[in-house]
Amino acid sequence: MPNRTIWKHGSGPQIRDAVASALLSLLLPGGRQPVYVASPYMSDYDLFDNSTRALAGVVPRLADHDVIRFSDYLRALSERVEVRVMTSPRSKTFVDLLCGVSVEHTRLFVKVGDEASHEKAIVADGLCIAGSMNFTHRGLNVNGERVDFYSGNDETARRYIADAYLELSTRWQRLPSEPRA
Repeated sequence: MPNRTIWKHGSGPQIRDAVASALLSLLLPGGRQPVYVASPYMSDYDLFDNSTRALAGVVPRLADHDVIRFSDYLRALSERVEVRVMTSPRSKTFVDLLCGVSVEHTRLFVKVGDEASHEKAIVADGLCIAGSMNFTHRGLNVNGERVDFYSGNDETARRYIADAYLELSTRWQRLPSEPRA
């Protein structure tokens, strides 16, 4: 996906489809750096339609699921690379869901900041998704949002991703809460 900004006014598939495609790419072999997922509001929602079993080769553990939810995706991703989730106390239900299910060989860590935590981004090797959207059903499917996508190897993307990675890495290190896995 080239660098682009998507504006969504109310419901529509533009952001949902672009985010799903970008997140699916993170399940492919490649990245070595931790993936940061930051949002003050997070909830579980349907991320991928797998009713045709099209994702069986990418996520074999979830091959028999008709729908792959955001929490399932984060666990599957953490089997490939370290995933660092940063959120606020507003996402307690989602944090409890993520931390309450034991999956072997995962590297899924969660830190809960204070109420002032407001970053909204997913940053990984070669990819940054950032903007106004919380990682919730409403953020992806209902609310009007603006989301920037940076990927690829051009100078603009590399610089934007590096800056976002540094910012979230620094924020992660400064969060006072203990990591939860």
